[in-house]
Parts: sequence; C-alpha cells; structure tokens
Amino acid sequence: MKKLWFLLIIIAFYSSLTANVVAKIEDKIIDSEELYEQMQQYSDTDISLQEAYQKALDKLIEEKLLLVYAEENQINVEDNEIEAFIMNEFGNHPTLSTNSIFDRSKYEKFKKTRSGQQFIQKIRNDLLLSKTKRVLQNRFEVKDEVLLEQYIVENSNIDLSYALLNIDDLNSSVKVSPVRAFDFYQEHRHQFLTEPQVNFQFLVVPFSKYQPEIKKEVEAELQSLVQADSSLSATYLDSLYTFLVDEKTKKTAAQAVQYNQELWQKGLTTQFPIWESGFLSYKDSLGSLPGRVVKTAFKLHKNQISEPILVEEIGYLLVKNYRQKEPQPAELAECKSQVWQKFLATQKSILVDKKEYYRKNPEEFSIPAAVVRIITNIPPEACEILTENFQDLATLRKLIRKYNLTDEIKVLYLDKFKNDLPYEDVIAKNILVERYDDLLQLKNNNVFYTTISIFPEYLPDYQDIKDQIKLEQVETIDFTSQDLKDYYQKNKGDFVAADSLQLGGVFYPVQPDTIKIDTETISNFYLNNQKLFYRNDSVVFDYICTNHRSEKLLSYLRNSDEFQLLKFCFGSYRNLPANKLTSYSALPDTIAKTLKNIPVNSFSQPVYYQNNWYILKKIKEHKAGILSFPDARPLIENQLKFSLADSIARAKAETVFDSTTYFDSCYRYAASDNIFKTQFRSASDDFTILGDISDYRKELLQLWRNEKYASIIHLEQGYAVIFLLKKKLGKQLSFEKALPQIKSIFNYEKKLGRAKNYAEFLKQLVKDGSDPEKILYFLGGWHNIENLDLNSELPGIKYSKIIIEDISHHNAGYISPIIRISENQLLIYKINSINKVNEEDFQKNREKYRKQKLVESYENWLQRYRKTHNIMIYEKEN
Repeated sequence: MKKLWFLLIIIAFYSSLTANVVAKIEDKIIDSEELYEQMQQYSDTDISLQEAYQKALDKLIEEKLLLVYAEENQINVEDNEIEAFIMNEFGNHPTLSTNSIFDRSKYEKFKKTRSGQQFIQKIRNDLLLSKTKRVLQNRFEVKDEVLLEQYIVENSNIDLSYALLNIDDLNSSVKVSPVRAFDFYQEHRHQFLTEPQVNFQFLVVPFSKYQPEIKKEVEAELQSLVQADSSLSATYLDSLYTFLVDEKTKKTAAQAVQYNQELWQKGLTTQFPIWESGFLSYKDSLGSLPGRVVKTAFKLHKNQISEPILVEEIGYLLVKNYRQKEPQPAELAECKSQVWQKFLATQKSILVDKKEYYRKNPEEFSIPAAVVRIITNIPPEACEILTENFQDLATLRKLIRKYNLTDEIKVLYLDKFKNDLPYEDVIAKNILVERYDDLLQLKNNNVFYTTISIFPEYLPDYQDIKDQIKLEQVETIDFTSQDLKDYYQKNKGDFVAADSLQLGGVFYPVQPDTIKIDTETISNFYLNNQKLFYRNDSVVFDYICTNHRSEKLLSYLRNSDEFQLLKFCFGSYRNLPANKLTSYSALPDTIAKTLKNIPVNSFSQPVYYQNNWYILKKIKEHKAGILSFPDARPLIENQLKFSLADSIARAKAETVFDSTTYFDSCYRYAASDNIFKTQFRSASDDFTILGDISDYRKELLQLWRNEKYASIIHLEQGYAVIFLLKKKLGKQLSFEKALPQIKSIFNYEKKLGRAKNYAEFLKQLVKDGSDPEKILYFLGGWHNIENLDLNSELPGIKYSKIIIEDISHHNAGYISPIIRISENQLLIYKINSINKVNEEDFQKNREKYRKQKLVESYENWLQRYRKTHNIMIYEKEN
C-alpha cells in the first residue's frame, strides 16, 4: 500500500511538471520522464516526495557530469564491449537465445528493433558510466605505503595536556612555587580593583535623515548658478556640490541636536531614539564610535547630558551618564596577571641597592601628580550641600566643623605608583579623565575631593615609594663591556646601516567607478558565460558583531529602520561576507544554520561564534542554480568595469614606460597629478604609493641616479613606472652605534635563560606530583585536549604539526623538555594517553579503508567538477 501511494503521488507530481526539461548540464538534458523513473527507486523508503525529487535530481546530474567527463577525456565504450556484456548477462534470455544458448542471429535482429536500440543505448550508457568511474578510481588510487601513512595519521588517538608560557612572566632569577601567589592575592586583595565603569545613554541625530532633501535643494541652486554662468567647470561644480551638501547637512543636524538636547534635559520625548551602551571601562570602545565618546561619558556627573559631539561619519551625538560602577575588589580570574607580576616582584632578589638606583635614575621615577583636597567621613545628609558649596571656603569650613569631617591636602600619584589608600587611586584615575572634583559614595565612607593643582613631572620621595620599586628594574645584567665587544667582532656583518633610497615615478590607479558599461554588453556576457553564475543554495546577509550578548540591541533593531547606524554604533568589524551573495556551504556551520532558519528581512537571535555574538539580518536567499540576470548584473558590471579600468591604467603606464628612460622625461608624458616622489628613507621601510619594495629592492639599488626600473610595477591599486632618484648604500656600524642593538640581544638572551630555568623548575614541580592546574594558573593555564590525531591543530601553536610529530614518538606519561615555539613563548606538554595504530591494524582494515578513501576522493572531485560546469536547473511549478 505504501508503495502504491508513493507511485500515485509521483504520477500526480510528474503530471504537474509543465516543462519537459528539468535540468541542463552543458548540452545534456534531464527530462521529467527520466526524473520520474529515477524517483521510483525511493518508493519503498520513508523519505518525503521533495527529498526523493532532490536525491533523484542529484543522481542524474552526477551521471550527466560523468558523461561530460567521458567526452572531455575521450572515454568510449566499443560495440564488442556491449556485445560481451549482453552475452554474459542476458545470453540465455528467450529473446536472444535458442535452447538457452546465445543466438547471434536473434541478437542482430533485436538490434534493429526500436526497443533493441533503446536497450543497447541504455547498456552503452551504463557501461560508459561504470568505465568512467573506474578511470577516476584509478586516478584516485594510492600506493599501500601512502594509504598506510594516511591510516596511521587518521586513526592514532592522543590525549594531551600542555602549557604555553610567556617568557616575560618567567623573567625571574628567583624560583618560587606559583601556588604561593594564591595566598598573596588573599593578603593583598584590596590592592586589586576593578576598573570604574559607566553605562551611558546616547542619542544620534544622523546626517542621513536630512541629506536627501538637502541634495535636491543644492542641485536646484547649482542649476540656477549654471544658467547664470555657463563657464563653470564640472570639477568646480562637483566640489561645490559636495561642500554645500556637507555644510547644510551639518547646520541642519546641529540645530536638531540642540533642540533634542533641550527636550532630553526637560525629560520630554526626543525626536530620535535613545540607546544604551552597557557598562564600559575608560579605555573601552563602543562599535565604531570614536573613543572620545566613552571618555566624555566618564567626565559627566550622573544624569548629566553632554554637549553635542560631532562624529563625521554619522552625525551628532548626545551622551548621558546613566549609571556608574565604582571600583570594587577584583575576583582573582579578572586580575591574575597583575597578581602574578606583583607577587613575582616581591620575590625577586635585590642585586643592587634600590636607593642607589633611585638616585642615579631619577627620570624613571618622575611621574605626573596632583595636589588634592580630600574630605572623608561625610554623612549622607551632608553630601549634597557639600558638593554644591565646596568652592565657598567659608561655608566649607563651617560644614567641616559641623559634621566633624576629616579634611586633608595630599599629593596623589597619577601614574606608575599606588597611593596610600584604594579610594585615592580612584581619585587619581578620575583626575586623569578630567573629573577634577567629585563625590565618591563608597561602601562605608563618602569621600569628596577637589583638585588644587597638577604637576606634569613630580619626583616622589624615595621613602614613600621604595616598597613599590619593581625589583626587575634594578637587576643587573651579568655581562661586561668586553663581552659586548667580543660579540660585535664575531658578528660584525650583522651590524650594518640600512640602504636608503628616494624613488619617483608615475602611478595610474585602477578606477572602475569612472567606467560605464552598457546593458547590452552586460547581457551578452551573461548569456555567453552562464556557467560562471551557477551558485549552490546561497544567501545575502548583514550582521552586527558584539563582544557580549545584547537583547537590547536586538530590540533596537526590531524597532528601528536604522540598521547601518546601529551597526556603526554597536558593531565591530569581522571577516564574514556581509552584503554579498554567499553560498551557505562557504559559511561557518553555526552562521549558515541560523540563516537557513530565519525568514528574509528578519533578524536572528544573538548567535555565539568565535568568542563573539552576532545578530544576523537575512536580506535575500537564492536557491541552487544559475543566478538570474538581475542578480548577476551587478557582479558582471563590477567585473567588466574593473577589467576595463585595469586595462586603461595598464595602457597608460605602458605609454610612459615605453617613452621614458629617465625620471625627468615623465613630465612630457604624464599629468602632474600622476607623478610622485617619495621621501628619502630606509630601503627596508614601506614607501608612499609603492608600499613594500622588497621584491625589487635589489635591482633598484643597482640603478644609476634617475634611471628607470626594468618593468612596470603592478600594485594592488594600479600600475607604476618607477625611477631611482637618490641612493645611499648602508655602511658598517661602529661598535658605539651598534651597542644598543648588542645590549638588546644580550638582555633578551639573559631573559630567555631565566625563563627557561624557571620553566624547568615548574616542570619538576609537575613531575613531583604538584597539581599543574594550580602551578600554571597564573601563567596561562594547563590545557587539556582529547582525541587528537596526527593532523590536529593545537590551539595557539603555529607549528602544531611539528609538535604532534614529536608527540607521536613518545608514550603515555612523557613530559616534554622546554620547547621554545616563538620569540616570547615556551611550551611544555604531557602525554596523558596515546593510541598508536600499526601496520597489522592497517592490514586488517586495508580494503575497507581503501574503499572509504576512494569514495571520499570521488565525492571531493565531483563537488569541484560540478562547480566548473554549466548546470541549469529549471524550477518546477507548484
């Protein structure tokens, strides 16, 4: 019954197909009858009709592609192959045999009938498909030794723990267990505070609201101007148009922002939506807004609204300090790096006298400082009256006496050194962001301060800061001047001043925006190159990326048509392909799955991907097949514009190149706007227009003054003809001039040596049974990773395959030596378990594995081959 129903549905479905041709692969047709026959293979399955349709269509497309491949590679089936197959498979069939023996005369007679011809053609087709597949499989076959290597790589299994250690974190000659840093944190917790934060509201008056009308107004003004004076050039009119639109837009927006500022201050409804930033620190940024927006919010008192802020890209902003978070004791996870550095500093041995170092190096201890009046122990009822009258000294003295307040004048350090009390550090941070007077409402104390004066350079007294002098500042480097001289003599060739050059030339940029392509040219290109426009299921989308999940942002999007404005204000750039047709298969699985499940012109819920949150906007969807002409048109137009613009720029450069020998000749053949001269600079630096010249630096240094380089330079933005104007060859540096480099090398080697020694100490602690999670907590952590194979990547390690190769040579329980993997990183790893396959395992599974790899190779080939051929799928009518 199930099969009957399925067949009835197929018949009904088949009869509804209005077009006989279902798909076209190059010159090969799939018709509805062929598709119907293929779909019958799924009549005994549980799949839906739509799934059966798609599976059947995919199978037929595959077969047609194999036939195309056979034609391209001259793979044929001969008549004798067909006859041999029929004799073997159907030789005793009554139609072709006499007394169950193959009868050639019957076969020859059968070949001439229509049904016989159809039968033989089907056999030929099936044999050709099988033969083509065999040819491909032979192409994909690999030798047993290669197959064995692949098998071992894919089937070995490793569980691993490892640590990535920063050399700077281990730069200590004192070896102490990092576990003690946990106690250090508890004892000094009051020193580790969170950053103050502000959550501000903001309103944007966008230029885009006023520009359409202003553009019409300016166009009308310029038309009147042209009628009055027809001699005005197009260039002048374009620049005047841009200037007037910009000025009028800013003026109109400035008036609007002033009006909305008044509305907001009065608590009335504004003309533009008010958005909220979320809590941010002083150094944080919000979307693409300039950093001064966040800094402005910090300078405001609570509920104060800023003056208008001009952001050239979007319009005017108003900012309101909505909520604040004062510094609080930080959790260990938030400050473990600072804890480790402070702990390490307290443990380092003092190799020279700190006071002597302070005396000889005063510039290292000179800091900005402020003289501040600080009033503490303020009862709640006195807070408001004090903040309103702090500039009236007589009233202030009365309040201090009345409430018995603590009043003192102190010098606060604004950089490098901590002050005596945590709230004094908060005051210092406020002064740095220009909050010169404020009330701090702390948990057990209300504190008011006002800044009396600021000193850009202030030298603290040694006794006041001696406990804060970092001991690494005063560790001596145990090498002598003779060591430095010996190193210089041994490596003299490394210390040479860089060659210097001044270049000039002619540059022609590729300017596709100046090119116009007519519709007929675009249409002809589309008709003649349709296979270029085949797309798998694809989508056009945009997105806003943030570093935290924001339901408020989603609400703003759903209640506003200002997507691009919100993206500018809240989003950060990521390399997903926004606003371009992109195959679902080319997108990360998480992003693709989300986009497939939302309707066009709607927003997704926030999606977590690669440590960020994405809100996706689905703009358009395209089913697999050839792009329609309207969809393909902008792609073709851009391609043709760029191609033509590139040819024009290249031709202009060739004219100059062919017509000149020396730089002075350029002025005869090129406009002054296209001629350039660079500054005289090191040959290893980037040059104006040209950028990095390393590919042709050697040849340039061999040229004479004003001589032309041997070929046209193809740059990312255009073409250049270049000449050497001046050069100065590098000279051997004297010992004195090379000394800073030599000291830097020695210092690094000493630092690296200390770091390796410390890492060896940590490794021994782990070997002796200490908990690696605790030992390495402050140093980047002890990472556990399971089910690695020999092709796996280790997160954070550039040359993972070399490390994995090393791991494969060892057994469970092995702890590696200290491995330097970059200039600033060391690696230690431990093998927790390792399952190595051998040749005996391979031989047991060889045939099964060989077939699996052949299938994988074939499927990969088919996907690649499909993309290179013209496939047109005609949509069925519902």
